[in-house]
Amino acid sequence: MENKNVNPSQGTAQGADYSDVMTMFSDYDSGSDNAKPKQTKEDILAKYFTPRNKIENFRILPPLPGRKIIEEAFFHYVPVNKAVTGGKGWRKIYCPSHNSPKVPKLDAQGNVIKTEQGQPVLVQEKCPLCEKAESIKKSLDTTIKYVKKDSMNAAQLAIREKNSAIYKEAGKWEARKYSIVRGIDKGMPKDGVKFWRFKHNFKN
Repeated sequence: MENKNVNPSQGTAQGADYSDVMTMFSDYDSGSDNAKPKQTKEDILAKYFTPRNKIENFRILPPLPGRKIIEEAFFHYVPVNKAVTGGKGWRKIYCPSHNSPKVPKLDAQGNVIKTEQGQPVLVQEKCPLCEKAESIKKSLDTTIKYVKKDSMNAAQLAIREKNSAIYKEAGKWEARKYSIVRGIDKGMPKDGVKFWRFKHNFKN
C-alpha cells in the first residue's frame, strides 16, 4: 500500500473520502471493542448480516440523507484466537491507515513537524497490520525485479518462487476493500437494521 500526499479533506491514499463510513462505523468496527462488554453470537448477528444459508433474502434500504447506497471501506481479514471457543478464528478489523484522514506527523519529542510554510506535515495513521505486511515485504529479493521469467536461470527461478511465498504471506495481513450496504435481514426481521459487508470485486 503506497502512501501518497493528500489533504485529509480529500480522503485517503485511495483518493476517496471515508468520513461518512467512519461515522457509520462509530459503534460498528471502530477498534474500541476492547472497551465494550463481550458480545454474544446473538448480539453480533443482531447487528451485522451474516449469510447462514446458500440463499438469503436481504432487503437493501434507501440510503440515509447524505449517504450512498453502497459505502466502501478497508478492512484486514486476519486470524485471531477465540478466548471462549478456543482454537483459531477469523475477524475483519477496521484499517485506520486506509480509512482515516491523515494526522500531523510528530517528532521524537511529540511535537508536530511543520513545513517551511508553517503547515503541519500530514501522514496516515499507523496500522500495526499494515506495518506487518510491509515488514514481510522487506525480505523480498529485488535482484530479479526486472528479469523476465522466460530468461531466468535456475537460481533466479528459485528466488522468484521464494518471493511469491513472501507476497502470499504479506497478502494475509494487507487491508482489503469492502462494500457495505444497510438493510433488513428478511430471515431475522426482528433484529431491525443490519449492515452487510462483503469483499469488493475488482472484476465488477
